[in-house]
Formats: sequence, structure tokens, C-alpha cells
Amino acid sequence: MKTTMETRVWKGSTLIGKEVRYINLHFDVIINKVSRGSNASDNLNLIIEEADYINFTGNSESCLKLFKETAEQ
Repeated sequence: MKTTMETRVWKGSTLIGKEVRYINLHFDVIINKVSRGSNASDNLNLIIEEADYINFTGNSESCLKLFKETAEQ
């Protein structure tokens, strides 16, 4: 069963500086969009920054793994 989640990327997250494409492959999810301020993008080459909001879909385990990575490390 697929799950869709949205979360904020917090300061210190290991996702900061990573491309959307890398995250999709590494975590086995699909990032549907990244919201930054009033802008939203589905660009696979977009680099994740602190305070971005990411909306993603995947199986429950993959989503939970990615969700944990958005937290401060």
C-alpha cells in the first residue's frame, strides 16, 4: 500500500544539499513536489535546502525512513 506524506526539512537534516533524484532512488520514494516559500517544484535536479517542504509517496517503511531523515541530526 502506498502512503503519501509531507514534511519540513529541518536544520541539520542529512537531506540538505541532496538532489531530489538521489532521494527518490536512495529512499525508494517519489517526491511529488518540493515547496520553498511560495514556489513549488517537481524538478528532479532540485537541491534540497533547509526549511523546504517535501511531499512524497512510497510504501510505509520507505516513507518513515525518509521522514526520520528530515529531522535535525
